[in-house]
Amino acid sequence: MKRFSILIAALCLCLTGCGKQTTEATAQIFAMDTVMDLTAYGENAAAALTDASREINRLERLLSRTIDTSEISQINASGAVTVSEETASLLAQAQTYTAATDGAFDITIAPLVSLWGITTDSPYVPTQQEIDALLPLVGPEHLHLSGDTATLDDGCAIDLGGIAKGYASDRVAAIFARHGITSGTISLGGNVYVCGSKPNGQPWVVAIQDPRSDGYAVTVALTDSFAVTSGGYQRYFEENGQTYHHIIDPRTGYPAENGLISV
Repeated sequence: MKRFSILIAALCLCLTGCGKQTTEATAQIFAMDTVMDLTAYGENAAAALTDASREINRLERLLSRTIDTSEISQINASGAVTVSEETASLLAQAQTYTAATDGAFDITIAPLVSLWGITTDSPYVPTQQEIDALLPLVGPEHLHLSGDTATLDDGCAIDLGGIAKGYASDRVAAIFARHGITSGTISLGGNVYVCGSKPNGQPWVVAIQDPRSDGYAVTVALTDSFAVTSGGYQRYFEENGQTYHHIIDPRTGYPAENGLISV
């Protein structure tokens, strides 16, 4: 596995106009199968990061497909579950994105993700017969939402891996705002949020990794922005000279082959 595609290129501790040093707080946690780094500046920086870390862990317990007690696991196991308003809203958003991408983004892809096991310790190249057996279980028509009830057709399962980190970024941004943080960064493994500007008033500099090497393709100066990348170079395995990455095309059941290596 290669390192994450977006890195904060510059973090600096600066002096305020009155000559006092800006208070800095940093935190690193492991959640959603990713190392996450958080930095905040200001009087409430430490409290903001404490709340942000707790929120990320809460969301993992709520949305992870691999935690048996999560609402997503309960849907996958039971087929019909009464879920929280938060989960119901996120599932509805995911279906909206499925429609907007003509099915390229599809949370019902979980059976194929499990079959390939690319993000596990035992990845596997399935046979065409195995893939064909699961393709009929993939598609937005298999997930039914009615108020706070989510229902899946028999044999189907959902995976929010393609949307959960983005949602977590939104929640942390809201926590920063609630604590009055006007300068800070969060990096959730390919999902970066920069809050305000640096303490010295300059934009944050975010480096976008070159998917062909360990270098950077470009750096961008950002203020109050999200920068997100995904690519097949991040999580993959090789077998018999062929590379198989973790972005599965729900229409074919194979890793996507569209000529794009990073988006």
